[in-house]
Amino acid sequence: MKKYKIKTSLLTGDNATVAKGVSERLGMDSFFAEVLPHQKLAKPLTVR
Repeated sequence: MKKYKIKTSLLTGDNATVAKGVSERLGMDSFFAEVLPHQKLAKPLTVR
């Protein structure tokens, strides 16, 4: 994804500590933690 300059984000219901660790390990650009299921539908639209 980085080759094509596409930013990646982790969207998870886990706490911020876990989300940060996983996103760093996967090389993601950002993360959103403690996101509830109903929020997961709308979040990608707000990040654009």
